[in-house]
Amino acid sequence: KGITLSKMGNESSAIEYFKKALDFSAKGYGSFAQNLYLSYMNFLLEAGNIEEAYRIYQDAVSRGIFKNANLRDTYSFHTTSAKVLEMKGQLKESVERWKDAQALSDSLAKFNESRIARELQHKYKSSVLEKEVEVSKLTEKSLKHEVELRTLYLLIALLSCISLIGLVLYYRLRHRYKIQEREKLENRPVIT
Repeated sequence: KGITLSKMGNESSAIEYFKKALDFSAKGYGSFAQNLYLSYMNFLLEAGNIEEAYRIYQDAVSRGIFKNANLRDTYSFHTTSAKVLEMKGQLKESVERWKDAQALSDSLAKFNESRIARELQHKYKSSVLEKEVEVSKLTEKSLKHEVELRTLYLLIALLSCISLIGLVLYYRLRHRYKIQEREKLENRPVIT
């Protein structure tokens, strides 16, 4: 509600709801409290309430709200803190927060670069695996086709052998039959 009311320009009600939310988060840490502190500090900066923004900054530091925050939230805290400290006139501390923010920005950039590199490696490995699977399937199809062709050639050779044996037997039997017929004719008594 505090964020919504601040966007609507109702500053006093927004502050009231932010304070209620801070009281509610007094025992908690984590992303809820971190987002709450950041939102409230940014709202107070925009509203020009530097004293309250500085008090919230000190409260966040003393409670260690951003001690275990992720890189992005810690970066946001340092940049917002740097603005608060600058507006408060504490330029040396403000510069330190900007330096911390820059270091975190560099870390985030390196993290993103390594994440992108890991993603690219994963995509490359995936594409290599896909190609290997594709080649494997093509090899399998080729081998299956080769086996089918060999089986076909073997059947043709077998049928050819059977046909050849059949022809040889047929001509032998025919030749034997002719010989038997000739012998019958020769052994037949001649009638005169």
